[in-house]
Amino acid sequence: THRYPMDGPGYEPALRFAEAHRAPLLIHIWHGDPGCEPFRLGRLAEKYPGIPFIAGHSGATEAGILECIELAKALPNIYLDPTCSRVYLRSVERLVAGPGPTQVLLGTDMGFFDARPQVGRIVFADLAEEVRRQLLGETMRQLLLNAKLLPAEMREYLSGPRG
Repeated sequence: THRYPMDGPGYEPALRFAEAHRAPLLIHIWHGDPGCEPFRLGRLAEKYPGIPFIAGHSGATEAGILECIELAKALPNIYLDPTCSRVYLRSVERLVAGPGPTQVLLGTDMGFFDARPQVGRIVFADLAEEVRRQLLGETMRQLLLNAKLLPAEMREYLSGPRG
């Protein structure tokens, strides 16, 4: 809706900041929307390898999802988020089968979507229990622990025992 490409020069200061601090960056990726096509994410991930890019909606359409999967397989700093209003059969399993479970994580689009169906898509996916745990929190926990901006209290909490 902002009609500005995600890889436009206006975002460079924020991208340099995110890379300097290894801050995860969630970006809306939607195949067919000129400013946020998957190929633009690929350009950014190549230019800023220190940024963990979270591909919100992972391309959204079947073609976009396939393109995002290929990008994530080629670029380890791209993380796939299955949140979308469009639901494709076995889309979560398809994302996991692409780059692997350590590059897929839960997104909810809270405020726009009810989180329950988004969580349910992972909880009821045909995945091993340890893969579900990876997607439901472990991947994001690792991204946050790797970020340089995390307050000490949060770092301590995230580093503690998990159950």
